[in-house]
Amino acid sequence: MARQTRPAARALRATVEVKQQSEGDKKPETIAVPAVLLLAAESIAAKADKEATELRGVMLHMRKEETGMGRVVATDRERLFVGAFGARPAASWLKVGIMLAQEDLKPRVAMLQKIAGSSLVHITFTKGEHVAMLHDPQGSMVFKVGVSPVTAFPDYEENIKAASFSDFDAATGETASRDEWKPIGFSSRHMKQCGDIAKILEAGIPKDQRDPMGMVVRMFAASETAPRVFDFTGWPGALLVMATTWPGQTALAPQTVAVLSGALKLTVAALRAHETRWRDAAAAAKSDEQRSLCDAKADQFRERVQRILASAPDPKLALAAPAAAAGAVEGPQEDRILTTAEKAAATRRRRAEERSATVH
Repeated sequence: MARQTRPAARALRATVEVKQQSEGDKKPETIAVPAVLLLAAESIAAKADKEATELRGVMLHMRKEETGMGRVVATDRERLFVGAFGARPAASWLKVGIMLAQEDLKPRVAMLQKIAGSSLVHITFTKGEHVAMLHDPQGSMVFKVGVSPVTAFPDYEENIKAASFSDFDAATGETASRDEWKPIGFSSRHMKQCGDIAKILEAGIPKDQRDPMGMVVRMFAASETAPRVFDFTGWPGALLVMATTWPGQTALAPQTVAVLSGALKLTVAALRAHETRWRDAAAAAKSDEQRSLCDAKADQFRERVQRILASAPDPKLALAAPAAAAGAVEGPQEDRILTTAEKAAATRRRRAEERSATVH
């Protein structure tokens, strides 16, 4: 058996957009950012390639469409973190955005959290300067952090597309449902990293408001090729986007099929019952057009069964088939699973045969 070669990991799309710092009055302006958003974003930026200087920082900015709502953004090209926060009044420099140096950020934010006891980090910056002041609301503790202009940060919104949330046919508007029993790959490293972000965010929630079972993380992956999007219950506005992971072999291992055999058999039996129902409808159709429509429906259910059998090969599943159509070779039936729907379909088929055999 030929050894499967795992393709190289696919990075998130990163269309570079060059932005220019606008001139304005050089006066200090201050915003307040949740400390945990800065720490979560820093944990992503810290993993970026050291040669990718445009990624080695945490971006603060505000979209024109979201007046009063700022964003904390960081990416290492495999992962993307976006955290929204209230920014009223909004500093004018947010409209252009700034990059806070990653290497100076974490220890300073942690100090403000632990010693100053501040859940909000106040950031004071003056346009044209190269440092920002991080301090608590009272100004009892102040740190300097390097700042650079946003000149070559990836257009991260290219990675938050509809395909991650809805998989539909553009021509018909109908949902293009994924195949049953088809896995979506998710690496153990990404799982840990997702848990790490959740742990950071959860620390920013008062203890009496935390779920004793831990923070609920939801994943959106309507399309198997789209980036995975996660959100964190309890911290609205925070998203983690991860690049698509290759799922490995598509067929389930025989041991896995054995464990899942009960559910697999029920799925196959139900789909085949629907196929039988549409075959019966085709046999009873009064026009060629109606017969063709019924056969097409039956074919769809048969194809779904075939895809399941390709993903979960098991000889026993093939035995749970409906009665063979005319001209087909019928397999053994000793292990056949009959659902209520199949029994009803068999009864309808028998009665239709009896009526066709009646001499008038």
